[in-house]
Amino acid sequence: MRITSAQRNFVSVLVETGSYRRAATLAGIDETETDSAPVQRALKDALGVRLMRSAPSALIVMERLATDETIPPAVRRLAAADILDRAGLVSQAALQLSKPLESLSEMPADNLRALVQRLESELFSRATPIDAPLIEHDPSKPLSVLD
Repeated sequence: MRITSAQRNFVSVLVETGSYRRAATLAGIDETETDSAPVQRALKDALGVRLMRSAPSALIVMERLATDETIPPAVRRLAAADILDRAGLVSQAALQLSKPLESLSEMPADNLRALVQRLESELFSRATPIDAPLIEHDPSKPLSVLD
Protein backbone atom coordinates (compact mmCIF):
# COMPACT_ATOMS: atom_id res chain seq x y z
CA MET A 1 0.00 0.00 0.00
CA ARG A 2 1.34 3.42 -0.96
CA ILE A 3 0.82 6.67 0.86
CA THR A 4 -1.22 9.48 -0.63
CA SER A 5 0.19 12.91 -1.42
CA ALA A 6 -1.73 14.27 1.61
CA GLN A 7 -0.10 11.66 3.85
CA ARG A 8 3.30 12.46 2.34
CA ASN A 9 2.65 16.15 3.09
CA PHE A 10 1.66 15.17 6.63
CA VAL A 11 4.98 13.34 7.13
CA SER A 12 6.94 16.30 5.81
CA VAL A 13 5.18 18.84 8.05
CA LEU A 14 5.38 16.53 11.08
CA VAL A 15 9.14 16.09 10.70
CA GLU A 16 9.60 19.86 10.45
CA THR A 17 7.17 20.96 13.21
CA GLY A 18 6.85 17.99 15.56
CA SER A 19 3.08 18.51 15.87
CA TYR A 20 0.76 15.69 14.79
CA ARG A 21 -2.32 17.90 14.98
CA ARG A 22 -0.78 20.74 12.98
CA ALA A 23 0.66 18.37 10.37
CA ALA A 24 -2.70 16.62 9.92
CA THR A 25 -4.54 19.94 9.67
CA LEU A 26 -2.11 21.38 7.11
CA ALA A 27 -2.18 18.14 5.13
CA GLY A 28 -5.98 18.14 5.20
CA ILE A 29 -6.29 14.66 6.67
CA ASP A 30 -7.73 13.14 9.82
CA GLU A 31 -5.19 12.09 12.46
CA THR A 32 -6.51 8.51 12.23
CA GLU A 33 -5.14 8.34 8.68
CA THR A 34 -1.61 8.73 10.08
CA ASP A 35 -1.49 5.39 11.90
CA SER A 36 -1.12 3.13 8.87
CA ALA A 37 2.06 1.13 8.41
CA PRO A 38 3.02 2.88 5.14
CA VAL A 39 2.74 6.32 6.79
CA GLN A 40 4.76 5.14 9.79
CA ARG A 41 7.46 3.74 7.46
CA ALA A 42 7.58 7.04 5.56
CA LEU A 43 7.84 8.90 8.88
CA LYS A 44 10.70 6.67 10.05
CA ASP A 45 12.56 7.24 6.77
CA ALA A 46 12.04 11.02 6.89
CA LEU A 47 13.20 11.19 10.53
CA GLY A 48 16.28 9.16 9.65
CA VAL A 49 17.19 11.63 6.91
CA ARG A 50 16.70 14.58 9.28
CA LEU A 51 18.76 12.92 12.01
CA MET A 52 21.58 12.21 9.56
CA ARG A 53 21.55 15.87 8.49
CA SER A 54 21.78 16.93 12.15
CA ALA A 55 24.49 14.44 13.13
CA PRO A 56 27.54 16.52 12.10
CA SER A 57 26.47 19.61 14.03
CA ALA A 58 25.48 17.48 17.04
CA LEU A 59 28.91 15.86 17.00
CA ILE A 60 30.59 19.28 16.91
CA VAL A 61 28.57 20.39 19.95
CA MET A 62 29.50 17.21 21.85
CA GLU A 63 33.17 17.60 20.95
CA ARG A 64 33.16 21.20 22.20
CA LEU A 65 31.51 20.13 25.45
CA ALA A 66 34.06 17.34 25.90
CA THR A 67 37.12 19.52 25.27
CA ASP A 68 36.22 22.99 26.60
CA GLU A 69 38.20 23.42 29.84
CA THR A 70 35.70 26.03 31.09
CA ILE A 71 32.96 23.37 31.18
CA PRO A 72 32.64 21.48 34.50
CA PRO A 73 34.58 18.19 34.44
CA ALA A 74 31.47 16.09 35.07
CA VAL A 75 29.79 17.53 31.96
CA ARG A 76 32.96 17.02 29.92
CA ARG A 77 33.18 13.40 31.06
CA LEU A 78 29.55 12.73 30.13
CA ALA A 79 30.02 14.35 26.70
CA ALA A 80 33.13 12.26 26.05
CA ALA A 81 31.35 9.09 27.20
CA ASP A 82 28.39 9.89 24.91
CA ILE A 83 30.71 10.37 21.94
CA LEU A 84 32.39 7.01 22.62
CA ASP A 85 29.03 5.34 23.16
CA ARG A 86 27.60 6.65 19.88
CA ALA A 87 30.73 5.50 18.09
CA GLY A 88 30.21 2.01 19.51
CA LEU A 89 33.37 2.19 21.64
CA VAL A 90 32.07 1.09 25.02
CA SER A 91 33.60 -1.43 27.37
CA GLN A 92 32.14 -4.91 27.73
CA ALA A 93 31.53 -4.18 31.43
CA ALA A 94 29.43 -1.16 30.48
CA LEU A 95 27.48 -3.29 28.02
CA GLN A 96 26.77 -5.85 30.74
CA LEU A 97 25.56 -3.13 33.12
CA SER A 98 23.28 -1.64 30.49
CA LYS A 99 21.55 -4.93 29.68
CA PRO A 100 17.96 -4.98 30.91
CA LEU A 101 17.31 -7.56 33.57
CA GLU A 102 15.64 -10.70 32.32
CA SER A 103 12.11 -11.25 33.59
CA LEU A 104 12.08 -13.93 36.28
CA SER A 105 9.17 -15.68 34.56
CA GLU A 106 11.23 -15.94 31.34
CA MET A 107 14.45 -17.05 33.05
CA PRO A 108 15.48 -20.71 32.64
CA ALA A 109 15.27 -22.72 35.87
CA ASP A 110 19.05 -23.21 36.08
CA ASN A 111 19.67 -19.46 35.75
CA LEU A 112 17.00 -18.76 38.34
CA ARG A 113 18.58 -21.23 40.79
CA ALA A 114 22.00 -19.65 40.24
CA LEU A 115 20.56 -16.17 40.82
CA VAL A 116 18.86 -17.27 44.05
CA GLN A 117 22.07 -18.90 45.25
CA ARG A 118 24.12 -15.78 44.45
CA LEU A 119 21.64 -13.45 46.17
CA GLU A 120 21.36 -15.69 49.24
CA SER A 121 25.14 -15.91 49.45
CA GLU A 122 25.43 -12.14 49.26
CA LEU A 123 22.73 -11.70 51.88
CA PHE A 124 24.30 -14.24 54.24
CA SER A 125 27.72 -12.61 53.91
CA ARG A 126 26.23 -9.39 55.28
CA ALA A 127 24.72 -11.03 58.34
CA THR A 128 26.31 -10.75 61.78
CA PRO A 129 26.51 -13.99 63.75
CA ILE A 130 24.25 -13.94 66.80
CA ASP A 131 27.05 -15.32 68.94
CA ALA A 132 29.37 -12.41 68.08
CA PRO A 133 31.13 -10.97 71.13
CA LEU A 134 29.30 -8.10 72.74
CA ILE A 135 31.05 -4.75 72.82
CA GLU A 136 31.77 -3.43 76.26
CA HIS A 137 30.14 -0.04 76.68
CA ASP A 138 30.65 2.59 79.34
CA PRO A 139 27.14 3.98 80.06
CA SER A 140 28.63 7.36 80.98
CA LYS A 141 29.82 7.84 77.36
CA PRO A 142 27.59 8.27 74.31
CA LEU A 143 27.54 5.40 71.81
CA SER A 144 29.54 5.86 68.64
CA VAL A 145 29.47 3.82 65.49
CA LEU A 146 33.25 4.21 65.36
CA ASP A 147 33.79 2.37 68.65
